[in-house]
Amino acid sequence: MTIAGLDMWDWLEYIKSIAKEQPDDALAIAYALITGAEQEAKASGREPAPAYTERAAMLLRSKKDYAGEISVIKRWEKACPPSKRGPGKTQDKLWQRQIKARELLAKSQSK
Repeated sequence: MTIAGLDMWDWLEYIKSIAKEQPDDALAIAYALITGAEQEAKASGREPAPAYTERAAMLLRSKKDYAGEISVIKRWEKACPPSKRGPGKTQDKLWQRQIKARELLAKSQSK
């Protein structure tokens, strides 16, 4: 799938390149990629690529937006129930990331 003439994977690389200087723009693009992946998944019957969700989660963690990180991972889980998931390490990474985000959120709220 392409967005604005670029392959979605190319956009992922672009996000990585601008994340430090333009984190809000990188996050907005990541959310657009998540939406595109969800639409593509509906059309193909496959899972939405988890890499876009992982990148958004990373960006949210860097902003210390732990609730947002949890939310974006839950969005992927909702779009991709276990019966639709294929093999891959990113799925486990998302699970581990969500656990850590919950811990960080609880810690930040207890201060």
